[in-house]
Amino acid sequence: MNESHRVVPGVWTFRSAVLACMVVFFPAICAEAASWSPIVHPGPHYLHAAAYDAARGRMVLLGGWLTGGYDVRTHEWDGDSWHRIDTVNPPYRDGHALTYDSVRQRVVLFGGVQSIGSEQTHLNDTWEWDGVNWTQVAVTGPSPRERHAMTFDDQRGRVVLFGGHTVDGKGGVLYLGDTWEWDGTGWTQVADEASGPGPRFSSAMVFDSARGHSVMFGGADGANALGDTWVWEGSVWTMVTDTGPPCRAYHAMTYDADRQRVVLFGGASPCVNFPFVADQQDTWEWDGQSWTQVAEGGPFKRRFASLAYDTVRQRSVLFGGWPANFLPDGGGSQQSDLPLGDLWEWNGQNWVERITTIPRGRSAHGMAYDSVRDVTVLFGGRVSIYGYETETWEWDGQGWTRLTLRGLYDPESRGHMGMAYDPVRQRTWMFGGARNNASSASASDETWSWDGETWALHEPATRPSARCAHNMVYDTARDRLVVFGGIDNGGLVVDDTWEFDGTTWELRSSTGPSPRCEYGMAYDEQRQRVVLFGGAILGGPTNPRFGDTWEWDGHVWVLMSQGGPAPRASMACAYDSHRGRVVIHGGLATSGGQYVLLDDTWEWNGSQWALMTDQGPGPRYVESMVYETARARMFLFGGTDGIGPEGTFLDEMWTLSEGPTIPAMSTWGAVVMALMLLLVGTCCARRVAGSQR
Repeated sequence: MNESHRVVPGVWTFRSAVLACMVVFFPAICAEAASWSPIVHPGPHYLHAAAYDAARGRMVLLGGWLTGGYDVRTHEWDGDSWHRIDTVNPPYRDGHALTYDSVRQRVVLFGGVQSIGSEQTHLNDTWEWDGVNWTQVAVTGPSPRERHAMTFDDQRGRVVLFGGHTVDGKGGVLYLGDTWEWDGTGWTQVADEASGPGPRFSSAMVFDSARGHSVMFGGADGANALGDTWVWEGSVWTMVTDTGPPCRAYHAMTYDADRQRVVLFGGASPCVNFPFVADQQDTWEWDGQSWTQVAEGGPFKRRFASLAYDTVRQRSVLFGGWPANFLPDGGGSQQSDLPLGDLWEWNGQNWVERITTIPRGRSAHGMAYDSVRDVTVLFGGRVSIYGYETETWEWDGQGWTRLTLRGLYDPESRGHMGMAYDPVRQRTWMFGGARNNASSASASDETWSWDGETWALHEPATRPSARCAHNMVYDTARDRLVVFGGIDNGGLVVDDTWEFDGTTWELRSSTGPSPRCEYGMAYDEQRQRVVLFGGAILGGPTNPRFGDTWEWDGHVWVLMSQGGPAPRASMACAYDSHRGRVVIHGGLATSGGQYVLLDDTWEWNGSQWALMTDQGPGPRYVESMVYETARARMFLFGGTDGIGPEGTFLDEMWTLSEGPTIPAMSTWGAVVMALMLLLVGTCCARRVAGSQR
C-alpha cells in the first residue's frame, strides 16, 4: 500500500483537523439561506361552508366567494393558525353544505351552485374529505340545489339534508322541502315536502347529541323569513316552538357538545327594523326547551358566515360572511361592503376575535412602516381592472385593522403613489399617485400625511408636478423625503429629484438616472444613501427595462452598477436595517417582445448585488414590501400575478427571513481570516494528537 495514502487509526492529519474545525466554526458565521414564508389567511369569504374535523382537530373551510371571484382551495384552522391545503379540490361553488361524519371520520360535501354572470348551474354531487384528499362518492341523490341545511346524526350514523332552492326551468326559483339521508354509500329520501317544515332555504341545522335529534331554525320560503324551530327524530319532523330569535335567514348555527347547547349567530332579519332587512349580531342558545339571547355584541352584523364547534378547545368558531352596509358601533376589524375574513370564538360567555379580516386583493398600493407605533400603513391600490380603492389599513404584525373608508376628508382613491414614514414628525407621508382609472391625465400633485388617526392635506406653494408611478423614501440623516421621476400629467416620463422637509418642497436635481417610472427605491441608513434600481419607460413589452443601480447622497446621483438582477420594473423594494441591505423581489421584465413575471429576490450591500433566493411567493409585480424592524423581517402584501385581466389581485401576505451576513472583506481581511483558520486548525490538531498519546 502506498505510504502516502495510509490511514493511521486514531490519528487525525493536520488537514483533517483544519477541516473539522471549519465545520464547527463556519456555521456560526455563514449566512443561512433566505426563505419566504406565507402568513396564510383564506381571505374574505362569504357563501362558503365549514365543518369541524374532530379526529384531526381542525376546522375545514371550502368554497364560497372571495372579493375577486370563487375560492377553489381548501383551508384548515387548527385553533392557532390557518393552513392552505395543496390538493385537488371539488369544482368551485357557493351555497353548498359541509358536515362531519364522526363515524367514518370524513367531512361530507353536497351540492351548491356555480354562477357565471346570469348563468347558474346547480349541483348535486357528493364529496368526502379524509384530511388528505377529496373524493367524489356520489353523483345521484337529492336533486341539484343550493342553500340547503345539512348535519350529521352521530347516533344513527346518517347525514341529514333538508330543503334549499334551485331553478324551475322557466326562469323562476323552486323552493324545496324534502328530507334526505346519506349513510356513506347512498342517499335515501326519508320525507317529502308535505310531511316536514315546508319548503325553505338558508335555514340552519345541527345535531343535538344530548337529546338525540337534529334541530333546525328559521330560513325563508321565498315570501317570508321564518322564526320556527323544528326537530328531526329520524322518521318525523316536529315543530317545537315558534318563539325565540326574531325570524331570519342566512344565519349561522353550531352545537356546543360540552355545554349541550345549540348556538346561533347573526343572519338577516326583516322582523327587526321592518321593512328593512337588517343584518344581526345577536347570539342565542337553545337548551332543548327554549331559546335564550346570550349576547348582543361581539362580531359585527353579517350574513353568509360559517360557524363550527371546536371540540378540542371547546369553542364555537365563526368565520367570514357578508356584513351590514354600514360600519358597526362595536369594535373589531371594521369592514362594511365587502366580504369578511375575521375569525371569532364563542366560549359560552363572550366573543373573542382571534384573526382579523384582511384587505381585499390589490396591486400598486402604498405601504410604509411606522417604526414608532410598530404598524405598517397601507393605502389605496388597484382592486379591479376598473379602478382604485381609498381605504386605509394598518398591520401590527398579527392582524389588520381598517381605519378609513371613503371619508369626506380622506385622500381620493389612487394607486402608484409614493409613501414613506417620517419618524421625526411621526407621520406617514404620501405624494401623488394615479387617480380614477389610471389614465396619465389623472395623476395627483397632492401631499398628504397620516398620524395614525386622520389624513391631513398639505398645500405648499411649490411642489413637484403631478405624477404617478414614482417612489418616495425618507432620508433619516438629512431629515428629508426624497422623490424621483415618474409619469407626469402629460404622460411623459420625468427624471427630476425633489426633497420635502415637512413644510417645503425643493427641486434638487434634474440630472442622474434617465427618465423612468416603476423603479425600486429604498434608503440605506447605514451608508446614508438613497438607492434606486431598475424601472421602465412608458409603453408595452417592446420598450426597455432598466437594470442599473444609482445612489443619491443628497447632492448628486452616482451610477454604482449596471449588473446584478435582470432589468425589470414594478418590483417590491425595501431596506433591511438589521443586515444593512436593500432587498428587491419580483417585478416585470421583458423577453422577445413579451412580458415576463419574476420571482427572484436580490440584495444590495452597497457595492454589488447578490441573489438571495429564486424561490419566492410566486411571480408577481406591483406588490408592496416593508421591513418590520420590531420583528426583523420583510413583510410583503398583494400584487398581481398576470398581465391585465389575466392577472389576479392578490391578498397574500409573505415574510422573508434570512441568517446573519458575513461582512464584505478586503484583501487584508481575507488574509487575517485565513491565518485565524490556520491557527484554529493547528490548535485542533495538537489537541487531537495529544488526546491520542
